[in-house]
Amino acid sequence: MALRNTSTSWGLPARALHWVNAVMIIFMIGFGVWMTGVTERSAAVRLPLYGIHAWVGIGVLTVVVARLLWRFVNVTPQPAVGGKVWQHRTATLVHWLLYLLVCTQCLLGWALVGTFPTDALKAMSGIEMLPMLVSTTDRSLHETLELVHYTMAMTILALVVLHVAAALRHHVFLKNNVLTRMWSGRQQVNQEDDYGKTVNQPGSP
Repeated sequence: MALRNTSTSWGLPARALHWVNAVMIIFMIGFGVWMTGVTERSAAVRLPLYGIHAWVGIGVLTVVVARLLWRFVNVTPQPAVGGKVWQHRTATLVHWLLYLLVCTQCLLGWALVGTFPTDALKAMSGIEMLPMLVSTTDRSLHETLELVHYTMAMTILALVVLHVAAALRHHVFLKNNVLTRMWSGRQQVNQEDDYGKTVNQPGSP
């Protein structure tokens, strides 16, 4: 099982980081909506949940940074068969937007934690041990960061849905291995794409 990416497949670390990141992001959005919209609105209930949310957010940021570092030291597999040039470019744009927005979202959440009073921080599962990006109890700043954090989460969710829909289109309708090579690392055999270059089809070992 290959560790490094090739021009036709994703290596094991890239695939593992992708799926871990995906699960964490979906969990964080769902957990955040449940935490702020369903649970009892009391400090005793919500502050420990905020702490869990914050720690997982730090984990998401760590995984994203690891993904970027691994991507920069590896090749990126060629675009899949069956797509138009503009579709490949749009997919690349969505990928980089997700990286940018997820990193920004994690930093916004980290900044938001710093707008809680000290007593509240101590109730947030040890999150006070982290260095704070901001340290203020300005209520207006807290509310602004909350709004931006929520809006960013919904934007990320929309891009994730778009990303999943595109992957399913490749798998079900175009019948190439965009999805399977990210799941299992399966490679492709040669065929020409819309760039006029030789790319790969499902079926090689």
